[in-house]
Amino acid sequence: MLGDGVNDAPALAEATVGLAHRPGVGLKLALAAGAILGVVSLAVAVLVGDMGGSLVVTMNALRLARVRSEG
Repeated sequence: MLGDGVNDAPALAEATVGLAHRPGVGLKLALAAGAILGVVSLAVAVLVGDMGGSLVVTMNALRLARVRSEG
């Protein structure tokens, strides 16, 4: 089981192997620093940080759904 550890905690606890990760943390830190320094607006930082991370995870799941097992 692979999850972010927030809403996936019960499934991670029951899984034989569980891995919790936080997608987009580095991106959020960079955007927060950019917002503080005035490089990006706060609205852009929030939209890209939250929606961007969700889109990356969703697109990766769709990519993995196309993988076919051999056999």
